[in-house]
Amino acid sequence: DLRRYREIRQRGYPEGMTADDAGQFGDVVKKHFGPDSRLAIRGSAVTGLKFNGETQTYGLPEKDRSGNPTGRMRQFGKNSDFDFAIVDEKLLDDIKGHPELGQVAGNRPGRSLGIGLGDLNKAELAEHSPLWNLRETLKGFRNLTGREHSIMIYRSDSDIESRGPHMWLGQ
Repeated sequence: DLRRYREIRQRGYPEGMTADDAGQFGDVVKKHFGPDSRLAIRGSAVTGLKFNGETQTYGLPEKDRSGNPTGRMRQFGKNSDFDFAIVDEKLLDDIKGHPELGQVAGNRPGRSLGIGLGDLNKAELAEHSPLWNLRETLKGFRNLTGREHSIMIYRSDSDIESRGPHMWLGQ
């Protein structure tokens, strides 16, 4: 059921944010990657529903304390994380060229796996390099929300679009 997704898209900003918040996230990315960089958000902040890993769809059944289904679906909540994505082909190539980031690079040609501050803090990064900028971006996101987030890097808009519901931020 993508009714909530359509409502969120029409409103113009994701769950857990105001329109100003969405613009601030976009500003953080543009500060570190330039005016042509593009930031999207995916996941429950856009659909309103938690992802169900078993069915690979949005709509994770809510359960009571005994583990019995309640008939409702789990929704985006105050402790939910944000699933950010940046479209930047050069940044993706840089990530894939850093073996110390290990599994983060993944074997997917169109995107990285999720990258968190912990991954980037372990790597030796030259100041103002693309990966240093990514680390600063994630710090900026943490400062805006008070929570840790991860981010995926995509080669193109179509690579994000093929993965499902998303929303562009700070456009």
